[in-house]
Amino acid sequence: MKKLRTDIARLQKEIATCTDRQRDLEDNSALRERNREIEDVRKKLLEMEEKLGGMNAAKLDSEVRQLTKEHSDLTKEKERCKVRQESLGENVRSLQQELSRENFKFADKRYKDCLVSATTLELAIGDLDKYYKALDRAVMKYHQIKMDEINKIIRELWQETYKGRDIEYIQICSSEDTGGSTAARRTFNYRVVMYCYSGTPMDMRGRCSAGQKV
Repeated sequence: MKKLRTDIARLQKEIATCTDRQRDLEDNSALRERNREIEDVRKKLLEMEEKLGGMNAAKLDSEVRQLTKEHSDLTKEKERCKVRQESLGENVRSLQQELSRENFKFADKRYKDCLVSATTLELAIGDLDKYYKALDRAVMKYHQIKMDEINKIIRELWQETYKGRDIEYIQICSSEDTGGSTAARRTFNYRVVMYCYSGTPMDMRGRCSAGQKV
């Protein structure tokens, strides 16, 4: 009986030892499995980092938060724009109602009529300005031609009448008075100029004798 108890105790101890051994083996097997899973996850993480250009998870998380914030800001801005759009739409409808009133009903036609009148008047003013400038040039040219004719006659008469050797001929010179004249009216100053044989012109007034005046 005592031997039997001893054998039972020994067997129980062996069973406990086997149980502990089995538990250790199972733990080792589970540990190796977990290590393989960790290694697989690490490989997948490295592959993902390579695909993402070497970006690490922390940087990606930071960028995700930044993009999320920007998305939130844009959403808020969109809502504000929507509110402003609704307000502007209300203003447009109010203005359209205002324009539909009797005093504004034909405003567009009146504006077009006034625009046509103003454009026509502007073109007419431009044509009149061109006509005035052309007429002014023609008058000035005619004035110069007549002055040349008069001076030619005066020169011939002087040379036929005056026998002195100091003055070769005389002529009338004109110059435009720019001090008091306006664009609508020209004023000219005239003076008699005598030309000596040396070719020097001098104003005749105050420098000629009584005989020369005659």
